Amino acid sequence: MSTNRPLPEAIDGRPWSVTITDPAITAGGVLYGVTDLTGRKMILPPESHPAARFTRLHELAHAKWTPPNESPGKIAKRANATLTDVQVCEDLRVQTLLHLHDLIPTDIRQRSEQEVLQIADTIAHSITNNRPGDALETLTWQTIAAGVATHKRTPTYGTTGHRLTHYPALREELDAIRDHAKNQLTTDDERETFHQVCVTADRIAGAVVAQSWPRRSTRRLPFRPIITKSARLLRSLLTEATEHLRKPDAPKIPNNNNPFPGQWGSLVERPPLPLTVNHRPTTQPRKTQKAQNTGSRLGSIRRWLTDGRVFRRSRNIRQKGGTVLIDTSGSMDLNPSHVAAILIATPAATVAIYSGEGSHGTVSVIAKNGRMADARAIAKRIEDSGGGNIVDGPALRWLAKQPGPRTWICDGLVTGCNDRQALNLAFEAGTIQRAANIARHPTVREYLDTLPPC
Repeated sequence: MSTNRPLPEAIDGRPWSVTITDPAITAGGVLYGVTDLTGRKMILPPESHPAARFTRLHELAHAKWTPPNESPGKIAKRANATLTDVQVCEDLRVQTLLHLHDLIPTDIRQRSEQEVLQIADTIAHSITNNRPGDALETLTWQTIAAGVATHKRTPTYGTTGHRLTHYPALREELDAIRDHAKNQLTTDDERETFHQVCVTADRIAGAVVAQSWPRRSTRRLPFRPIITKSARLLRSLLTEATEHLRKPDAPKIPNNNNPFPGQWGSLVERPPLPLTVNHRPTTQPRKTQKAQNTGSRLGSIRRWLTDGRVFRRSRNIRQKGGTVLIDTSGSMDLNPSHVAAILIATPAATVAIYSGEGSHGTVSVIAKNGRMADARAIAKRIEDSGGGNIVDGPALRWLAKQPGPRTWICDGLVTGCNDRQALNLAFEAGTIQRAANIARHPTVREYLDTLPPC
């Protein structure tokens, strides 16, 4: 076993205590390297260890670029984040500086096989025990810690910002964690939850880098502005995503590589279509007769000898109503017969459709009080409105102002301008849905199956 000692003294010219020892297994995982900047102490693995080369380089980078007078606890409190959030963001900053100075070798290994299996077991255990938030935090931290921030460039606009990039060796380790965790899951629900966790972890990691780092290419990455902003954004996104994953009817997290926040299109409420088709002769509340023991109108005199309820009083029975909002983008394929089926099941309901194109969208009422527009007018309105979602958020806010119960028929894939999915839009749609007590159903048929028989 080689015990060659690194020289952090060459960085600051002050004495350091360096201990070479095998990695220790702790409650938080496998402990490879530790750097105490205040006490100038460093614990490193021996060179024979698989991840030793990268660990030694990483800890020496902390000694060079991490300010010793900064308190992680105060930064976490200031950013309303956890210590792990701060540590992960600082690891990313240090590895990015190594990358900018061309100091990261291509054959690095950050974890041993033992740690890969341990992290995967932790993630799988959280999924099987219905704690997707814990699995999301662990996987997001690992995704960020295995990457560096690089510039995203376009031929037209030049540098547009930072994105998260993984070296091939680090990406292989991250993929091994995910594959091993997935292989431990046994049910379809667990695999679907794990898929959402993986997609969300990638999106959060990308969003943290894209929104918290300097826009210009530079080798100077200031500690406090980057770490405070990154940790705050990381914790807020993890909190929102955890609440989102706990809701089984929440919109799906988009599975794409767009780390930048999206923007809703502008919504225009168009005049209702002419309601020319009548599906019920009347939609007024039905009247029924109720026996009473007092009143002014006799009903059944024979009840005098039983319960004494010989008087009759009329009462109104409220018909089934509420508001139904239907996504008519290309993926939904709405048929006018679906609208007729809704009115038969809920004759007093208001039915509206929405869709959009580019940066604009519309919402239109196509049925109300037992009457609906004819099939040709509905098809024409859908064609004129466009084939994208674009305005899911504004349409949900419109629905939140309508009479309840409120129903949203949509496959859950929300988009903004130019029909692009984005993490912040999915979270916002879920927030509106929960606040307004809106029930979502993926198809009209599934919604009708939940209604009691007429």
